[in-house]
Formats: sequence, structure tokens, C-alpha cells
Amino acid sequence: MRLTHACIVTEDVARLTAFYREVLQIQPQTFGEDYVEFATEGGILSVYSRAAQDRLAPGSARAAANQSVMLEFRVDDVDREYARLQMLAVE
Repeated sequence: MRLTHACIVTEDVARLTAFYREVLQIQPQTFGEDYVEFATEGGILSVYSRAAQDRLAPGSARAAANQSVMLEFRVDDVDREYARLQMLAVE
């Protein structure tokens, strides 16, 4: 078994896409306003709108409410990446 991708449901696809474009330093593939994918060597990180999710399964997801998801990335130099991410001014 191989994990193929992780999906983050959000109220603001454009904002979260811009954030992960900066973090991952890759361009996503866009599938309309509701869904984008960042293809990485290990799998796909997707960003999906809560409104689109509600059309498929009403009430099944609450954007920005899940505090139990962790995304892990392998990098060449963790200290350099940490310093770069600190410049993005996020917690």
C-alpha cells in the first residue's frame, strides 16, 4: 500500500494554494476554482474547497477545524528550510 495523496479542505483555496506554492516551491495543477494538486515525489497534496465538498457530502468537512492532521516533508537542510519558512510570517 502506498499513500497517494493528502487533501486539505479550506474556505479559501486561493490563499492556501499561494501558501503551499511558497512552502513547496512548485506550481500546482489547477482543476477549476475548487481544487488544486501539488505533485511531489512522494505523493500529491491537494487543496479542495469546503463549498465543493458540501455539494458532494453536506456537512462532512469543516475547514480550519481539524487539529489532528500533520503533514511531514523530507528536505535536504532542515535548518535552511526552517529559516525560509519563518520569513512567510505564519505560525
